[in-house]
Amino acid sequence: MLSDKDLIEFFSAKANRVMCDNFLSADALNRTVTGSSVITPRLFETILQTGILQGSTARVNYNSNYFNPHFSTTLFRLNMDSISDAFMYVGFKASLAAPSFDMTESHAGLVLHNGSLYFSTGNESGVSAGYINTNLSGIDLTKDNIFKIEYNKLSVMPMPQRFPYFGGFTKVEADRVWTQKALNSSFPPDDTMHYFVIYLKNLTSTNVALYFRKFAYIESYAD
Repeated sequence: MLSDKDLIEFFSAKANRVMCDNFLSADALNRTVTGSSVITPRLFETILQTGILQGSTARVNYNSNYFNPHFSTTLFRLNMDSISDAFMYVGFKASLAAPSFDMTESHAGLVLHNGSLYFSTGNESGVSAGYINTNLSGIDLTKDNIFKIEYNKLSVMPMPQRFPYFGGFTKVEADRVWTQKALNSSFPPDDTMHYFVIYLKNLTSTNVALYFRKFAYIESYAD
């Protein structure tokens, strides 16, 4: 185990900014809902629910654009109760405008669209401005996973699953290793500051819930 002195030296040498949060820092967060949506912060998770009014949205974001996907590693853990009636975006965005499947602003994040999960990146600079959505086949968003974004690359690590079993719980183990699922060589995010956004919208009159647990951001020095 690293000593306190070793940790200080490591972060001083390797990292410009380090952050780990459960989205409880009310003074630094914006929580925005429309329609029948509600956002419930709890000790180890934040729950976004749309309610049953079609088109309802829920959004959580830090109130400052202090994040740069160009020089950082970001980890977050989430799952949903259903993927069939919702649009979701979790990741970096240059603005707080509502996200979409065909975003042209600079971004890097997860997109749930028409029941499929994608890693989406895009940029706005130069002649190469555009976006790309890479389908993340094989990931079950209704199960617990940890996602990692490194610039234009996305990796995933499954978590053990717990199920009710005769009044208690049984646990199904998972291979706790990172698997790279996407590398968006075209249209990576710009080297600029971004917001980190969690956004959920229902597409029918069905309640949809997103359970967001843990957020870690490590930004290296630009040099």
